Amino acid sequence: MIYSKKFISGTQQYNTYSKHVNAPILRKEFLLDKLPEKAELTITALGFYEFYLNGKKLTRGALSPNITNPDNTLYYDNYDITEHLKVGGNAIAFVLGNGMQNTDFKQWDFHKASFRSAPKLALALELDDALFMEADESFKCANSPITYDDLRSGEYYDARQEKVGFSLYGYDDSKWTQALLATTPKGRPTYNDIPPIRVTDELKPVRIIRGLGYCTFDFGVNTAGVVRLKLNGIYGQKLLFTIGETLYKNRACQSNLKFSRNQVPKNYFQNIIYISAGNSEEYTPSFTYFGGRYVTVKGLKPSQINEDTLTFLVMNTDFEKAGDFISDDEVLNKLQEMVVRSNKANYYHFPTDCPQREKNGWTGDANLSAEQLTLNHDTQKAFINWLKAMVDAQRADGRIPAIVPTDNWGYGWGSGPNWDAALFELPYVIYKYYGDKSIIELTADAMVKYLGYLESKISAENTVEYGLGDWCQIGVKHREYDTPIVVSDTLAAIDFTIKASIMLEVVGDKEGAQKARELSTRLRNGFRTHLISKELEVKGSAQTAQAMAIYYGAFEKEEVPTAYKWLKKYIERDGGQIKIGVLGNRVLFRLLSDMGDVDLAYKLIAQKEKLSFAQWIKEGATTMREEFTILNNCAELSRKDKKALRHYSLNHHFWGDISAWMIKYLGGICVNPSGHDAREVVIKPCIPSGLNYVKAWYRTIGGVVSTERKGNLVKIIVPDGIKATLDYKGNLTQLSVGENEVEL
Repeated sequence: MIYSKKFISGTQQYNTYSKHVNAPILRKEFLLDKLPEKAELTITALGFYEFYLNGKKLTRGALSPNITNPDNTLYYDNYDITEHLKVGGNAIAFVLGNGMQNTDFKQWDFHKASFRSAPKLALALELDDALFMEADESFKCANSPITYDDLRSGEYYDARQEKVGFSLYGYDDSKWTQALLATTPKGRPTYNDIPPIRVTDELKPVRIIRGLGYCTFDFGVNTAGVVRLKLNGIYGQKLLFTIGETLYKNRACQSNLKFSRNQVPKNYFQNIIYISAGNSEEYTPSFTYFGGRYVTVKGLKPSQINEDTLTFLVMNTDFEKAGDFISDDEVLNKLQEMVVRSNKANYYHFPTDCPQREKNGWTGDANLSAEQLTLNHDTQKAFINWLKAMVDAQRADGRIPAIVPTDNWGYGWGSGPNWDAALFELPYVIYKYYGDKSIIELTADAMVKYLGYLESKISAENTVEYGLGDWCQIGVKHREYDTPIVVSDTLAAIDFTIKASIMLEVVGDKEGAQKARELSTRLRNGFRTHLISKELEVKGSAQTAQAMAIYYGAFEKEEVPTAYKWLKKYIERDGGQIKIGVLGNRVLFRLLSDMGDVDLAYKLIAQKEKLSFAQWIKEGATTMREEFTILNNCAELSRKDKKALRHYSLNHHFWGDISAWMIKYLGGICVNPSGHDAREVVIKPCIPSGLNYVKAWYRTIGGVVSTERKGNLVKIIVPDGIKATLDYKGNLTQLSVGENEVEL
């Protein structure tokens, strides 16, 4: 496999809001006097590419190869194209898209990134292990019918400019121009072995709303992907598509996703413009994707509108399903469904925060969801791939950005221990669930370097306070927290330094492990001295503060019962409902269940008469939301709801740890609880009142472990090679391979 560094492009112009540059087509013909036994093509592109050979589209997945800072990491795709070549004339062709490489999108500073350029391509074609072709000026170039494309803004397509047969040998490209040589990015060449982004479902509209001059297609659920248009068009007919999560006055609404006009002009966010060539046409965007449920189209004739006009193609990184949960409580079942849908909608090469407004790889979101993502999906390769980019993004002083990929944004605002913890949490989860030591080896040096940065931030009181706190807390103003940042930051640092010590010991870095232990002890002592009262109340007197302190071990064993009473008091004070942010969500329900209060945990999550996750279902949600803003209907907004929703996404995954709670606590499946053996499973079911049926499963490295409980009778299936123990109220029973039935 050759990672060529010879790049070509079709233009050197930037694509901007005021000056559109067509996505370029690059093509070349070549002759073969015989077929090779093996033909291997290795490709990278900045930002995206579509690959064609002899008339066939062969691209491994949408938005290939990946989304990166190319001065840090260059991902290459590899193809075996032996069966697609032929004796005689062959033609190879590419269409290039901008991705994040060439954007005028001013939020998060991608528009002024040091790596910004027009899209470009490098390739190496090897025939029988000998280099046959690289990208050079012999490639011919022309404009594609994609007249504008941007990952976040959308795509404009003029079907009248289509070049039929451009990827076939013998196509007349005599009027095409020569490709241009382009500069080589600085990034490290890396093989892209992450599962590709594929269409995983197709949704027909559940209803079509016809209005004066427009129609709106409702696809029933909030999701992510692209639309496929089927049209008997009129030459020059112009269609404008607007995609949104909500409906307002029967049109797709983007009010909760909007940017200021100086950042994003009108019709440059989650939009498509399509111009017909007057044929029986089919069109799907190539270099963008959308988050939403509703698509409003202007410009269709009434006779052109039917259920086949528009189909929503659901897309995501196509990782395998790893686990699931179902019960006799439809609230829990719906929440599990919502978590999984949000997970998929937010995995496009890496874990994003939301699929519509930002599409950014926020480290805090991934940190909070690492375990639930792994329990629901096979994340091993996907996490490793993103961690490589995170390691490459680390600065010399040890800090990492709040979003990966990035250029310079996120190294100041937006990070902090609870976000930076992703550097530790993701390797820890993958090691715990897969027994994969290589992910620790990949990140070990970065961990040690970050520990040095952390030490530089420790105060004279041996606490830390930098970055974001208990984000999106219920019941307070935006960016305010009941839990002081010094509390949540110090506790997060205590947790990941402990995990760092364990992981560094695994890879033989005894000095680094000792350093991590010392920092953890120092921070714990500082926390206990300055942030816990003599009465064992944590500073802030908040659910999150008290729960995090207990869960992350800030109290001595004999202190826990008293500290826990404070937590119960806060819950009662707050009306018997949750008043937490995303940091509290990650620990509260686990802690309550650990302390024998699974009934309370279940109630706080699923109660219908008070504020809980059940409220989202009542309001019509089909995905996890960013905020607990109370709405009458989160799908079809009233004017009051529209104002209340502000800029909050309705498709976030960082509240999704309730899924891990369902699988681990209600289903009882605890993989590798000791942290030393991924083939060890403890079945430890919690049984809340009123929940009579639960079924959960998880595919361990030794096979699928499943539990099914009806009343007090539980059936447990243990695959060969897994050592499983039933732990019910402290009574341990060794389980045999195969089916076990136990009366609890």
